[in-house]
Amino acid sequence: MVDSKSIPIRSIAAKVGEGFGDEPLKRVAMGLLLAFPLALLAARGVADVIVVLIGLAFLVESIRGRRWEWLRDPVILAAIALWAVLNVVVSPMAIDSAVSFGRSLAWIRFLLFYAAITVWLLADDRSVRLVMWWMTCVIILVIVDCLVQAFSGVSVTGESIKGIRLTGLLGTNIGSFLAKTGFPLIGLILCINRFGSFPRRASIVSILGLLIFLSILLTGERTITLLTIFSLVLVFSLVFVTMPRWRVLIASLSVLLAGVIVAAIMLEERIHQRLLDLIDDLSRFQESPYGHLFGAAWRIFMDYPLTGVGLKNYREVCAHYTEHCHPHPHNIYLEFLSESGIVGFLFFVAFVVIFVVKFARRTMRNAINPGAAGFFAGALLISLFPFAATQSYFSNWPAMLLWYSLSLSMAAVRIPWGERRIGERFPDR
Repeated sequence: MVDSKSIPIRSIAAKVGEGFGDEPLKRVAMGLLLAFPLALLAARGVADVIVVLIGLAFLVESIRGRRWEWLRDPVILAAIALWAVLNVVVSPMAIDSAVSFGRSLAWIRFLLFYAAITVWLLADDRSVRLVMWWMTCVIILVIVDCLVQAFSGVSVTGESIKGIRLTGLLGTNIGSFLAKTGFPLIGLILCINRFGSFPRRASIVSILGLLIFLSILLTGERTITLLTIFSLVLVFSLVFVTMPRWRVLIASLSVLLAGVIVAAIMLEERIHQRLLDLIDDLSRFQESPYGHLFGAAWRIFMDYPLTGVGLKNYREVCAHYTEHCHPHPHNIYLEFLSESGIVGFLFFVAFVVIFVVKFARRTMRNAINPGAAGFFAGALLISLFPFAATQSYFSNWPAMLLWYSLSLSMAAVRIPWGERRIGERFPDR
């Protein structure tokens, strides 16, 4: 462990901060990062432009400061290898190579976005604090909008409920936004741990977490609700075993959340109907639309086992395998199997494994408290769980949200919270 008291801040900055300081370009990029979640909510095209600009700014800073150590990060190396395989092996063999290259070449923007956040923009706890406070405001805005729409039928922004699902500010998939940003946010709050006494901290986290969960439940998004419940079981179990002081609170919250679920099912017809639909789909999964899409993806893989049909080509051949077609198979692992074959799939799985291993090592090395670690791990589970009906890994909005969530979690566990001074930078240990 590094003893922060024995090493001058200036010395640390000289070793790990050179080239990545508080230059004007970094301040601009930080402003773009703060604007990013609002852009995700209101203007997805703008959000994609922000991703590109942050990545380019990071490249400029790397070139100017001659700082390329981040290329030795195993997660980034795995992502680069995956990107190379998609472009060198998969896209040239695609059914429609032009379409595949259009998706595979542009995928590098997410890699640079992740590197910029974890290595540059959120490399000290002052920056992380700023993002935490800002995301708290954004999450509260989304919660208010969701609850207003759930109980009145129309959101604050004038959006009506879409079928039996809430739309919120996004127009759709607002539950995914809350889950993938809410879990890292609560983890950050628990890391920073600057909210006074234990009862006060516990109250803040409990109230915010309960409101996030209630909003997700009321959206009617089945997969994200189940993943949220699964992740909360993981968090609660971890905290109950490792943090005796929190056991009464965890037991009380478990009972309260169970009561919220039962009440929502009994009192809200939309939620009751979504539960019935879920039970029906699971009971006859092979005949359900998801079963058809999963089955089509598997049969496409069996027909094109080596490199698949090419990125964004699932939609081109889907009709030959099922009448229930969709632009993607609704599972990121089957998406890789069908569109990039066993080659792309293995590189993607390797990336996921390397990411999870590095996340776990950082968490243990920096002694992240179990509550925070549980919520960060929950964010990973929600984004990377293999047995779930999900959005496309490559589509702009889902991909941006996924990389933002993963970046926040990895950036947070990179900081040794117990041995820092405010604003101090730390090496990627």
